[in-house]
Order: sequence, then structure tokens, then C-alpha cells
Amino acid sequence: MNLQRVRTHSMKALLLLYMLLLGSLSAFAQDFIIKGRVTDEKGELMTGVSIKEKGTNSITVTDIDGQYSLKLHSEKATLVVTFIGYQAQEVNVNTKDKIHDIMMTENVTSLDEVVVTG
Repeated sequence: MNLQRVRTHSMKALLLLYMLLLGSLSAFAQDFIIKGRVTDEKGELMTGVSIKEKGTNSITVTDIDGQYSLKLHSEKATLVVTFIGYQAQEVNVNTKDKIHDIMMTENVTSLDEVVVTG
């Protein structure tokens, strides 16, 4: 009977230790979600803008209302923001600020000529 009680207490202690270790490991592997909207220089919302966390595979595209939501793997990340006809941007973000609005600037030199074939 006494041996059974010791085994039960040992199992409970091991289970508690396992839960504590598992909880502490998940605290180090946190992901952070930021949101925002993308506009042009006139304040118009932009659809289809690509937003990527630099150095990762985390990427998203703005919706019809220019809104985006992106899961980041680092508290201090750099976003690479691109759209055809606009200057690519690298935006440093801090996940303490949950909302990051971005304004895109037209790249007037990128569309010098257009070739139409038919």
C-alpha cells in the first residue's frame, strides 16, 4: 500500500514537471499577429498588395478594403511590401503596436514604356 502511494505521488510530480516545461517552451515560440491597411499617396485603399515578413515564409495580400493581417515569428520584424507600379518598401515593425498602416509611393520610373502585342 505504501509503495502504491509513493508511485502515485511520483507520477503526479512528473506530470506537473512535464506541464511546467511544456508551458515554458511554448512561451519562447510565440507568434505575433499584426494588422493594418495599405493606402496610396492619395489615401486610396489598395487591394492585392503583397506583405511578407523578411527572412521567413510568412506572407499575405491585402483584401478588397486594403486590410491585412500577418502572423510574425519575431517581436521586431521587417515587412517587405510590394505592388506593381509602386516602390517596394521595407517597414520595421514592433509587435507591441498591433496596427501598422502603410502608405505606398508610386514608382513613376518603372513604367516608362508599355509594349502591346496582338
